[in-house]
Amino acid sequence: MTLNKILSNLVVFSYFSQLRPISASFDNGINGFNYDNTLKWISENPLCSGFRQSPISLDRQISSPLVIYPITFHNFDVELQGPVHVTNNGNAVEMDVENTVNGFHPFITGGGLSGVYQVENVHFHWGSNQIRGSEHAVGGQKYDLEMHIVCKNIKFGSLAEARDDPFGIAVMGVLFKEVDTNSLEHPLKPIIDLLPSLTKAGSVSQIAQPLKLSSLLSRLNPKYFYTYRGSLTTPPCSQSVTWLVFEHIQEIPPNSLHQFWRLRDADDLPLVNNFRPLQQLNNRKIFSRNAKRK
Repeated sequence: MTLNKILSNLVVFSYFSQLRPISASFDNGINGFNYDNTLKWISENPLCSGFRQSPISLDRQISSPLVIYPITFHNFDVELQGPVHVTNNGNAVEMDVENTVNGFHPFITGGGLSGVYQVENVHFHWGSNQIRGSEHAVGGQKYDLEMHIVCKNIKFGSLAEARDDPFGIAVMGVLFKEVDTNSLEHPLKPIIDLLPSLTKAGSVSQIAQPLKLSSLLSRLNPKYFYTYRGSLTTPPCSQSVTWLVFEHIQEIPPNSLHQFWRLRDADDLPLVNNFRPLQQLNNRKIFSRNAKRK
């Protein structure tokens, strides 16, 4: 075992006992902001005009290869304690992530991160029948849906505290494209099955069957990803995020994707196109992991 691997294991052991359930909310509030004109965010949230804003366009042609350990997923294969709540918060669909049945939170290490990052929530951004709704672009192309798995550095007691630190938050991004398939084993099926009960903003429903976070990533090759220093893609746009956006695009059948388009926002209008436009790179470095390191 290498010295780096030993040190990595010590870090995990040191932090493991600190893992605990924390509120998953970004405290946006149902009426906190909207996507009608994202330029208006700047007036109340000056950070939204910063130089490390997200999302951005990702491409291997402009990225630098980075030989690092892959992301290690801890407790992702352990069932979450039920019931698991899913909410239409008026801006997105969000799933709270609490402890697993073993009493600990799912968390990640590796992937270039320093320390332990505890999963707080999973939420989604999408478009409409006219616009592709992923936040990031990969290879110059936008996709239909983007899932964010939001993680907090466990040095902080809440996301509100973590977002004030440059390395407080890590977000894993997974992009989906619409493909005409009727697979019953679609990884997002437990969440999508709830969407008809979440039409109204503020609605909350529960996933009835046991759920493991790994099931949401079941078709993903996690060894290939982009990473860069960026921000939250919603107000207050805090520049505290290490982004880990997976390169491999996942599939979602049309009947599942269209369920998102039927949701309503706080004004009872269609909740569609809830993505922030691409932001300027501003001389930032984009790195790509090429899976050469095991």
